[in-house]
Amino acid sequence: MIGLDWDSIAYYEARKRIDDIIKNDFVDYIDLFESPSGEGYHVKVYTKQYFPYTKRLQLRQSWKDDGKRIVTDLLKSDKAPKEVLFYKKSYGKYDQVEIFIEKIRA
Repeated sequence: MIGLDWDSIAYYEARKRIDDIIKNDFVDYIDLFESPSGEGYHVKVYTKQYFPYTKRLQLRQSWKDDGKRIVTDLLKSDKAPKEVLFYKKSYGKYDQVEIFIEKIRA
């Protein structure tokens, strides 16, 4: 799975990006979620084959993943978890979670 974080983007722009991604022969399906903040989307791209970390980084960059996430992952040690998408965020006493929107099949 290749996770993408798109902030401050309209649904229709997100769908245009997804329509471009799904055209790749190696993409099996995509799950689209509203991010916990409600200000963007989490996109989980499931592929038919495994890609090494460097190739996943290239794909994330070409698919317009949040640049801060990419830089953060590049600065982490080899053993540190990478490609993290937060399912839940806390705002004071309240927790907000990502909300499933749809599954897009190739």
